Amino acid sequence: MASSQLTLPFTHDPSWQRSDFIIGEANRLAVQTIDSWPDGWPARILLLSGPAGSGKTHLAAIWARTANAVILDADHPDPFALGQYGMGAAFVMEMARPQIDEQALFHVLNRINERRQWLLLTARAGAHAWEVTLADLRSRLTSAPSVALGEPDDALLEAILFKLFTDLRMEIEAATLRFLVTRMERTPAAAGRLAKRIDELALVEKRRMVTKMLASRALAVENRNMDER
Repeated sequence: MASSQLTLPFTHDPSWQRSDFIIGEANRLAVQTIDSWPDGWPARILLLSGPAGSGKTHLAAIWARTANAVILDADHPDPFALGQYGMGAAFVMEMARPQIDEQALFHVLNRINERRQWLLLTARAGAHAWEVTLADLRSRLTSAPSVALGEPDDALLEAILFKLFTDLRMEIEAATLRFLVTRMERTPAAAGRLAKRIDELALVEKRRMVTKMLASRALAVENRNMDER
């Protein structure tokens, strides 16, 4: 089994609580779909897609806590391992890489349905964009219900940043929030990294107000780091 990737808010203190997940238009449908489990899911398998840092892991963690789900190793999917768990057991598989063991994944999907278990698959793109050569697997994936996380709008990014700064006991004015949002990488994960960077700079300067000057310095560092990634 593999542990899940970390995206929000900070890699050194990942809580993945529901209260930490900010809802906006870009993720509202995905949240509603996750919350509708089990009665609202039209099938035993759901594909949750979205770009890197969009909140897939956080949503998967919320669902895993609710469903008492087990994390499956996407690099080495083992259909026989599902037999260790009872009927109705729940699983999460995060497809972080495009290369997959197609035969193994196909048998995992079959076992999930046969044993009336549940599977939440997460990936950066919907199944139609996957380079799958096994026809039966491609058919199974593209016919599975899916929901996507979109790019957050300004209002959602501002709300995420405001909560992060509030949790850090920092103050920020609306104009500075807008200044950050129009210049930052537009993902919840990037908001977490940016708030952490600002907090580190503020601690050195012994201040708790996020000024535009402080924000500019943090943006310069984060944008430089993004260019190097």
